Order: sequence, then C-alpha cells, then structure tokens
Amino acid sequence: MSTYTLRPEDLGAHIVRREDERKKAALHALQDTVFVRGHQIAQEEVARTEPPPVDRGEYKAKFKVYNTRTGAVFTNIAKHAGVIEKGRRPGTWPPRFAIEQWVKRKFRVRYGPNPSGNWLKGLAFVIARKIARRGIKGRNIMARVEARLSPEVQAAVRTAMSGGGHQP
Repeated sequence: MSTYTLRPEDLGAHIVRREDERKKAALHALQDTVFVRGHQIAQEEVARTEPPPVDRGEYKAKFKVYNTRTGAVFTNIAKHAGVIEKGRRPGTWPPRFAIEQWVKRKFRVRYGPNPSGNWLKGLAFVIARKIARRGIKGRNIMARVEARLSPEVQAAVRTAMSGGGHQP
C-alpha cells in the first residue's frame, strides 16, 4: 500500500501541479488521437469520395500531423490539395502540362515514336478548356474528416482530463 501525504500549506502547489498534469494528458490525448484516427478517417473519406481524387496517390499519401504547443494541425501537403478540397472556379486554365500528363496516364500512352501526338494535345486542350469554363467542384474531404474526428478528440480529452488514460 502506498500513501500520499498532503499538508495544507502544499495544497496550492498540489492543485496547480495536478492541473498541469491533466492539461498535459489532455494535450497528449488530443495529439495522439489526431495522429492515429486522423489518418484512418482521411483514407476512408478519400475512398468514399465520388469520383475518387486519386491519380498517382499523392493526395492520399500527403496527409500530415504537426504537433503544436497547444494542440495539433492535421493537413494535406500535396501541391494540388487545395484544388481537391475547395475546387477550382471557372475562368482560369489549369496547367497544360499537368493535364497532358494525366491524359497519358489515364489512357496508358506508352512512350514510343510519337508519344505526344496531336490527339493527345487535342484531348488535353479540350479537358483544360472544360475545366476553365466550368471549374471543378470541391470534394470537402478535410471538412468531413474534421466532422468525424472532432467527437473522438473531445472524448479522448475528456477521458484524459478526468484522470483516466486515453486510447486513440
């Protein structure tokens, strides 16, 4: 049996110390939950999106968690993540080279004597023109991740603050 003795003059320091311990536990619970469940939920949401925003898999692979002093930041660092998340408004042309590369991958064009024939450039032009005219609808993947992750983070923080351990 272990005992803990607390004197009245130590009471103030004890309360502050216990509060600091709970805050640290809550912070760790938040960070651990975002790290573990954030990635899982993001992958599920990408898979549920129609049409899926997957070409080379860069968007799916670029989800990152950055711990801060006061919490955690969950983000996607792919260079085109903003377009996938928020969309692209009409009026601006997408990068021609990126569209041509996508057409090559989509239609499995092999590098041969004339891999960038007129039909390839023509098809890429038509696709780029349509994007410029109509834009691209945003997929709002991060908003859905946040909606699913927030209750789990809150539950983990509540558990940590109450003195119990947390399990992400």
